[in-house]
Amino acid sequence: AGLIGLGLYYAFHQDPRALAVLGTGYGTLQQALSDPGSVGLGMLFAVALFKIATTSFTIGSGGSGGVFGPSMVIGGCTGAGVGQWFHQTWPQLVPQPAVYAVVGMAGLFAAAAHAPISTIVMVTELTGGYGLLVPTMWVAMICSVLCKHWTLYEMQVPSRLDSPAHRGELLVDILEGSKVKDITLASRVVVHEGMLLREILRLLAETRQHYFPVLDAQDKFVGIFSTDDVRAYLFTESVWELANARDVMTAHVVFVTPEDDLNTAMKRFTELNLDELPVLSDTEPKRLLGMLRRREVLHHYNQRLHDLQAEAKDAELPSTGS
Repeated sequence: AGLIGLGLYYAFHQDPRALAVLGTGYGTLQQALSDPGSVGLGMLFAVALFKIATTSFTIGSGGSGGVFGPSMVIGGCTGAGVGQWFHQTWPQLVPQPAVYAVVGMAGLFAAAAHAPISTIVMVTELTGGYGLLVPTMWVAMICSVLCKHWTLYEMQVPSRLDSPAHRGELLVDILEGSKVKDITLASRVVVHEGMLLREILRLLAETRQHYFPVLDAQDKFVGIFSTDDVRAYLFTESVWELANARDVMTAHVVFVTPEDDLNTAMKRFTELNLDELPVLSDTEPKRLLGMLRRREVLHHYNQRLHDLQAEAKDAELPSTGS
């Protein structure tokens, strides 16, 4: 890369603008934009051509360097050179050759990064207006289509669905887009607050249920207990006829409503390491609707993720066949 820069420097009679192939190259590009004609055609095309080589040598050898800056310089110098040539040939048809430099930057980066929409937005911000929006859209889209089989980012995954780095964000996005009412609630055997501990122990032996909602005489939800809460009384038979469900239950219960999103439910599952949450009506106070299970939430997430991946694959089919 150094030899290329040195050769161009002396080939253009020690013109420092030729050293754009080694540095960022923004100075040469800026001069071509602000003062069209001040940088010759030979200089512009030489910088564009040899910038490709020096960037490839630098990054290919493990050196530090990006692709955004070089793409801007290569595309901009190429566009500026084409614009100047058209201006010299047809000055009345092409009165502003600098426009070609801006469109050239957009086209090359859109092709290199496969990001036409972002490139169009970037050019709009750079120019401070929408005068070049239509030609930029055409060039960016055409370049992206022509170069869709090649990419500089060989390790880049197709979408956020396949990215481990965004998996946590995707989990939140999917769960926030669904509500508790979208999940089928589990029906559970309920216990009234006056049920004696002896009867509760018999109930535990007859069912595989782990969480037991507790209701009062008006069938209002007042608490919940688990088999772990009852286990402490197993070897104390003297209290089996004295203690009841209200004695073993937890009154301060974490619950959800049908309108809560599943991300909120998942946070409450993980905060207390619970497997089930009671779902209470948001219109009738303390009315138990059922139990929300953690595994049902995870199953819903996996199903939604599968559906999104299928939609993404279907969306890729038309462009693949074109």
